Amino acid sequence: MTREEAIELVKQHGLNLGKLSSKFRNDKEIVKLAIADNPNSYGYLSDTLLQDREIALHAINHGLALNELSEEFLADKELLLHYLKTSPRNTYHFMRYISDELKDDADLTFEFLKRDPGLHLNEISGKFFLQSRFYR
Repeated sequence: MTREEAIELVKQHGLNLGKLSSKFRNDKEIVKLAIADNPNSYGYLSDTLLQDREIALHAINHGLALNELSEEFLADKELLLHYLKTSPRNTYHFMRYISDELKDDADLTFEFLKRDPGLHLNEISGKFFLQSRFYR
């Protein structure tokens, strides 16, 4: 299969990425096209691209579920803030997935609560309940 044929295949359906050889699953352009069509194709990436921050951001921008990210990205505050600000997905279980080190981060907690404060109160650390920032 040629690269052009691989591109056409993932344009038809992003999950076709799983049918391609590792050579094409490691090609950023092909992977981005697949993710743009279907963020679930993220699971078919090469190990190298699963650790690529640019690809992770691209996948988040196209609706990737948080639980699909590697532990490295679940500990990346900037990436997680981007997820909270842009993801169309439900963030109800956000605090369950992120690294333990970030569960007490005020910036992440504030963005998390902005999505739906009443729904998320049981998910956050008790240390934030007395901080005025969270009651504006």
